[in-house]
Amino acid sequence: MTCQFPPLPAPAEQTRADGWSPARQRRFLETLAATGVIRLACEAVRITTRSAYALRIRRDGAAFRLGWDAAILIARARLADDLLARAIMGSQDTIRKDPDNYEITRHRHDNRLAMSMLARLDRMADCPAEGSDA
Repeated sequence: MTCQFPPLPAPAEQTRADGWSPARQRRFLETLAATGVIRLACEAVRITTRSAYALRIRRDGAAFRLGWDAAILIARARLADDLLARAIMGSQDTIRKDPDNYEITRHRHDNRLAMSMLARLDRMADCPAEGSDA
């Protein structure tokens, strides 16, 4: 899933001394929204995590900081969907027995994950969404 963010306010031709062009910032934020992992987003734009965190806290990095927060929220929703699917459907483990050259596949359900997701869904049901008439 690729999320498209609107262009940042700075002109696309402008290159910052630290390498964080608007296009690079946009790609970082799109990768962060898709993966939720800072390191992977930094690798995608070939910038260090230290540089990303430095831009995030700078005064002129306010738009980047807001985009970062939004990307994490998008990634959080995707992660919750993935965890709910795993809690409901379980996961498969394949065990190989090398000497005999055969495999055992077992289907497992993580009860702790299922209970955590159920508690999350209960909290969501107890608190109506903003803007609803409930």
